[in-house]
Amino acid sequence: MKNVIFGLLCLLQSVFLNAEISVIVSPSFDDTIDAGYVKQLFLGKKVAFPSGKQAKLVTIDHSTKVFDEFCIKVVDKPPRKFLSYWARLVFTGKAAPMIEAKTSSEVKKLVATSSNYIGFIPSRDIDETVKLVDEF
Repeated sequence: MKNVIFGLLCLLQSVFLNAEISVIVSPSFDDTIDAGYVKQLFLGKKVAFPSGKQAKLVTIDHSTKVFDEFCIKVVDKPPRKFLSYWARLVFTGKAAPMIEAKTSSEVKKLVATSSNYIGFIPSRDIDETVKLVDEF
């Protein structure tokens, strides 16, 4: 029963959330990753890119609709559940804390500086300073 209710809530949220989310990396990023790999990174199941470079996760302010939409569309978890899940990973030493930026501009600045960073922003904010990995 809980799964049915959760599924309906996710469906309702996806109807109301309509902005596209872009997962971005530095223009110098030279690995190839897909949506499944992005999900594994943000769930802490992978900690590095295929080349072996340590992945540093950049997230936007957790109180934004962009963050909510990312959680639903990319990691398939409600925002609170995702934050709780991530807190457990950090507490047990299985993951490093995500870097939290206040705005899309801050996410882009951080991601553009290093090929180890990966983050997400609204698709409308993407520009030539970053490279698109996938859109959700």
